[in-house]
Amino acid sequence: MLNYIHADLHRILRRVPRIVILLLVIVIANIATINTVTSGQENSIGFMSHIPSLISVTGAFFGVVEIMSVFADDFRAKTMQVAIGLGISRRHVVLAKAIEYAVLILLDTAVLGVTVIADSAVAGIGLNGDDIYQIVIRVFLAVINALIPALFTMIPIFYLQGTGLAAILFLVFYIDPLAQIFSFFLSTNEFVIRMRLGEIVYSSLINAVNTSLTLHTHFPLVQLLGLAVYVVAGYLLTVLAFNKRELEF
Repeated sequence: MLNYIHADLHRILRRVPRIVILLLVIVIANIATINTVTSGQENSIGFMSHIPSLISVTGAFFGVVEIMSVFADDFRAKTMQVAIGLGISRRHVVLAKAIEYAVLILLDTAVLGVTVIADSAVAGIGLNGDDIYQIVIRVFLAVINALIPALFTMIPIFYLQGTGLAAILFLVFYIDPLAQIFSFFLSTNEFVIRMRLGEIVYSSLINAVNTSLTLHTHFPLVQLLGLAVYVVAGYLLTVLAFNKRELEF
């Protein structure tokens, strides 16, 4: 499986269209950050207030680009069928794709994080150690924030053996539709409030983890376990869908 992951990452990282798109997203994000900060003559507090929305928006672009990249050549070249024919189980194929995706998102967001820190120097804003720590936390949580919707997007990808609706489905899952329903339609519902359902959607868990870690209040073990449940559920459902699909060799 490790050889499969290595070969996939080697292929993906060398794809010129992917590199161009990601560089364009990062350049635009950095220009927007510098322009917003300098025009508003903001200090480090103002600068840091832009980081959550910046990482969230760019995360959506990174997520779409990488999920298409991970599956770009597989269905056309039937590389998954070849891997299965060589003895790699279907569950390991799904796991490999999830690992590849997480690694790519981490690389993308880490590059963004480094350039954002450089932006602060360009704008003449000094960030302290705690500010950089908060950016690092945001980078790692961005991986989870993209991985969970990606796993649920992989369910139809593996079942249908195609990426036709992948980008749209990823964006739908990325905005956490359950959280949107609770927020806009059921925010005053007594059952939802009593059962605290709004707190168990994955976006709320991510926000709770970020708050706990950045404010140094406590270690958010329960919330992290909740996020792990989402990851495992997405993985298992994808494996189930893939196992039910007949492949053409």
